[in-house]
Amino acid sequence: MADRYDDTRGTRAEAGPGMERPRLEHLSDLDGYTVADQDPDIRGWDVRSTDGRDIGKVEDLIVDTGLLRVRYMEVKLDRKALGLEKDRHVLLPIGTARLDEEDDTVLIDRASSALPGIPAYARGRLDREYETSLLSGFGGGRVAGASADFYDREHFDEGRFWSGRREGRENAAYLRRAGAGDEVDVRKRVEAERVREPTKERIPVDRKLGGHIDREHRL
Repeated sequence: MADRYDDTRGTRAEAGPGMERPRLEHLSDLDGYTVADQDPDIRGWDVRSTDGRDIGKVEDLIVDTGLLRVRYMEVKLDRKALGLEKDRHVLLPIGTARLDEEDDTVLIDRASSALPGIPAYARGRLDREYETSLLSGFGGGRVAGASADFYDREHFDEGRFWSGRREGRENAAYLRRAGAGDEVDVRKRVEAERVREPTKERIPVDRKLGGHIDREHRL
């Protein structure tokens, strides 16, 4: 079977004997996935090149839904800033940039003059051929070993991206997924509230008269 995605909405294909490619999707297309509480959502942030020019904005993130990791930033290039004839989207591997929280900016390790040479990206074109072509522009060689992970290289190292963070960062996934654990926590809170709700018990006042009163108590 060819090593290819049909599109970026989670279609898997074999990457080799006994292997399966990870599930990559646009974060904006996913339900139940959010950025982890301790991390900023960089969508909408300016992207700045090494020569100090704002060259576009982060429009979306392409993530591995199994590992909860970001693989690429989808960047909409500023047509006027780069002298392009029309609007253009490109993908930037997450490890080729770093975070500048002071200015809400993503800093990439490329000069603005090099960006027009990055292959244009359109949804539905994220296959291994495209990814390899993209990485070649960033000096990405082959990963050693027949069973090696394609993303096991510095271009996808999230640690490089977080190196510019002021307060540091724990080694944790960037994304958070609502799952069974969250549902259990919610259920426990609801059950706890129910336990604290007042209940009423009818007890006899006078067995001869057969009367009753309501006595409120808490469990």
